[in-house]
Amino acid sequence: MKTIYTYIIILSLTFVSSSIFAQKHQKINNLVFPNGTILSSSDGTKVGKLVPASFDTRNLMVGVYLNQGNSNSSEMARIESKLVTDGVRNVKVNSENGKIKKGDPITSSSTPGEGMKATESGIILGIATEDATNGYVQVRILIQYLKL
Repeated sequence: MKTIYTYIIILSLTFVSSSIFAQKHQKINNLVFPNGTILSSSDGTKVGKLVPASFDTRNLMVGVYLNQGNSNSSEMARIESKLVTDGVRNVKVNSENGKIKKGDPITSSSTPGEGMKATESGIILGIATEDATNGYVQVRILIQYLKL
């Protein structure tokens, strides 16, 4: 009987340590996006697993990845400092729905992590504050539903 309890305790500790490793590994992987990548999360919050946003995950958009963290800060603080959810920021974009001009609403495109001009009602990242050049555009980030 004592052997069974020992086995259960060892199995439980193994599971817990594996879970902790998986969570830490996931957070480290979240730090490798190119600047300006639009991100979605598994649950629509910044604590969910972050992935490059695509048209299919636009309802779960949480912000833009910008490498502005302090390498001396804690791991979680570095992640949160890299996920920008407001302000005017450079965002990776493409011309999937046409050229992006100042004032155009920006949503996620079929290319993961890149934005495009929104041409139908739905969740947008924000509004372009200038014309797009070289695959980037300044966007005033304000994630919201926009009816077109």
